[in-house]
Amino acid sequence: MKKIAAIMLVLAASFSAFAALSVRSLANSFTLEWDEVEGSLWYDIYIDDAFIVRLDSSQLCYTVENLDGNREYKVSWAARDGENNNLDVSIQNCRTLSWDGEYRWVNTSDDDNRGKMKTLTMRVKSAYDSGYGQYPEIYVVRDGKEYRFFPIFNPGEEKGGWIEWDDDSYYAESYRKCAELINSSLINPSRWKLNSMRISPSEVFLSVSSKAFGLTADTDSTIRFFYNDEGRRCLEYRMDGDSLFRKIAFMNPVDGSPVYLLEET
Repeated sequence: MKKIAAIMLVLAASFSAFAALSVRSLANSFTLEWDEVEGSLWYDIYIDDAFIVRLDSSQLCYTVENLDGNREYKVSWAARDGENNNLDVSIQNCRTLSWDGEYRWVNTSDDDNRGKMKTLTMRVKSAYDSGYGQYPEIYVVRDGKEYRFFPIFNPGEEKGGWIEWDDDSYYAESYRKCAELINSSLINPSRWKLNSMRISPSEVFLSVSSKAFGLTADTDSTIRFFYNDEGRRCLEYRMDGDSLFRKIAFMNPVDGSPVYLLEET
């Protein structure tokens, strides 16, 4: 593969640029499709001159994922024979889309957790941190205000210990407003803490523990972005946790699952 990566793309006069390749811009990704090139054994793909993948001649499409959103990249593609001669080459500058926007789930049942879950609306915007790179900031929209659901803390300012439920910090207020939506009991925790989180361009995860009357509930939340069959952007919010959490969590009242599917508005 090092040899493949070292091969330079050269546009010769005999090549018809863009003749075989189309690039579709998606959120944090590109989907490349091309026509079969006679005599080709391999199709090689590069992003900003970095080698991505070598595909055999039976494959005529590929999706490059986990790119930054709203960013321009140089997309290079080459059809090559068994001796790595270029049979066709395309080089295009293309810009990715992003997951930024507003997403909503609408409750079609009569059970709305005492009026708190008639709808679930989240807004997403791209953010950047030197340690994490680009990541999605996710806000819960409630009563005309926004409360940051992810990340709970500003990057680099994560707290490892227990935080009082009624703490007056911005992150405690956001946690309260978000946690109240999925708490089906009449009892609020007395304190909570962040256990762990993971970040990627199209999926984030956080684990939180909360305490009440000496009992501890562990909550895992995963948010995943994807396109549905109609090509609409979607946000999947999935809850998981220990047995105590599952007893008090407000599961999706429409199907009883721990999953809420929000579509772009």
